[in-house]
Amino acid sequence: MPVPVTVVFLGGVGRSGSTLLSRVLDRVPGFVSVGEACNLWNQGVINNRTCGCGRPFDACPFWLSVGEEAFGGWKRADPQAVNAQRLRVERIRRLPLMIAPQLSSAYARDFKEFADVTTRVYGAISRVSGDAVVVDNSKKPSMAFLLHHLDAIDLRVVHLVRSPYGVAHSWAKRVERPDTDQEEEMQRLSVTSSSVRWMTVNALFEALRRAGVPTLRLRYEDFVAAPRTRLEGILDFLGERRRPDELGFVDNQSADLSGDHSVWGNPMRLRVGREAMRLDDEWQRRMTPQDRRLVTALTGPGQLLYGYRGR
Repeated sequence: MPVPVTVVFLGGVGRSGSTLLSRVLDRVPGFVSVGEACNLWNQGVINNRTCGCGRPFDACPFWLSVGEEAFGGWKRADPQAVNAQRLRVERIRRLPLMIAPQLSSAYARDFKEFADVTTRVYGAISRVSGDAVVVDNSKKPSMAFLLHHLDAIDLRVVHLVRSPYGVAHSWAKRVERPDTDQEEEMQRLSVTSSSVRWMTVNALFEALRRAGVPTLRLRYEDFVAAPRTRLEGILDFLGERRRPDELGFVDNQSADLSGDHSVWGNPMRLRVGREAMRLDDEWQRRMTPQDRRLVTALTGPGQLLYGYRGR
């Protein structure tokens, strides 16, 4: 029986610093980060977005080799059909069926087929990169639950949590996407929607931990305050310790980032060079009192759990 592929899944609410963390992990010897793998089919194969290496997806040697290894080429996998199947399988509202697929024969069939495709993709990523650990920055709890059900995946979760005020402020801002051919902005959410999402997503990752998935909880604020120290903690959690000289790219003030093969994610995935680690606390200056009160009312229990109340 083949050895399962170790997947480090960065889970949590979007705008919590997961892209930065995935970029740092990609520099660790034996690790490869592929960005938001949940968007591989729609943003990569179908829409041909820019890879983290700066090339279009269909001109990236890494992804071309992955497609060839997994399917004999991406087009042979029928990307439109696979993406439609993905949308039927890995949505949060589908979680009850994912847990008990016998409740729907149609869902069980879609799940089995998409699970096979997903297993082949992760296996190909590991073989083509030559790295033992695949870092998936998908963040979505539904994708993590899916991977949890796959025998060929050894799933570990780093549950990244950020202050809900910072998350709400970030979702409300206008941010242009430089990694597309069109003039596009990143998705925006209201303070209410982002706060509800913060509670829901974090609760689902707590449920995944209680289901037995090895999980390390990490606050964004703690990571940017001491990135080298927190990275060493993550590696200890994974049982993947590295020599000090192998982590020379990062200290507790900054990290040297190189190009990766992230298929999609925050536009900062395209930045290379020395990146200073600074706490993004713009919300403290820009957030209105009304919005702060709304976030407090909607996320109070979660703030207590994660130690944000009184900070």
